[in-house]
Amino acid sequence: MVWEAAIGGSAVDAPAASAAVVAAEGVEMTYPGAASGAPATPVLRGVDLAVAAGECVALTGPSGGGKTTLLNLLGGMDRPTRGRVLLAGQDTARLDDAALTRLRRRAVGFVFQFFHLLPALTAMENIALPLELAGELSAADIAARSRQALALVGMEEYADRYPGRLSGGQRQRVALARALAPRPQLILADEPTGNLDRQSAQQVMALLRDLSRAQGAAVVLATHSAEAAVFASRVLPLRDGRLAAATAPPQDAAGTP
Repeated sequence: MVWEAAIGGSAVDAPAASAAVVAAEGVEMTYPGAASGAPATPVLRGVDLAVAAGECVALTGPSGGGKTTLLNLLGGMDRPTRGRVLLAGQDTARLDDAALTRLRRRAVGFVFQFFHLLPALTAMENIALPLELAGELSAADIAARSRQALALVGMEEYADRYPGRLSGGQRQRVALARALAPRPQLILADEPTGNLDRQSAQQVMALLRDLSRAQGAAVVLATHSAEAAVFASRVLPLRDGRLAAATAPPQDAAGTP
């Protein structure tokens, strides 16, 4: 199957939680004090968010505002102190660790600022790894899907290269292919352009937007970059643990998105 890039319009209105791939409802997150008797630190304060299939939402705001914490909660990496997160229709707080791990492997793809590619594995092997861990495909199907994912991000000729022999932009393309290969319902991207030059950043963001739409995946992006936020359908500032009203992304000189 070929995933065609489907480029649609931008929407500011949020989907209903019942129609969302992922939803946060009254989510609060508080971390205990570092020392005995130290006050707890509230990081998220009553966050409500719903993201539909094919939608890309950008979380913006200063460092320490809770963006990464919210991504971790949406992806089932952590559980909220209060409220609930519904991922693929399941309340993450009601799942034990094993069930949550299975859901995360099946439903979520991650893209990180520092790529997190394993240096001892080739590009092809890095993409195949989550498919192997899921244990649902044959070796032949894993190889075919991994190679297809590489082709979609323009990296097929680099299948046998190790990460140390790839540029930053190339490594992030491989990381994006790894996130897309399991065909997740949700892609979480934490500062995916933070280590890239402007041209590479635009190429990676265009691929993330277009391929996720074609695959019907929801995307939640945490970024400090206004240029990256341009590719989102909604921009949500997150400050002091609270989401501000959604805005449409600005238009860049080329008319993106």
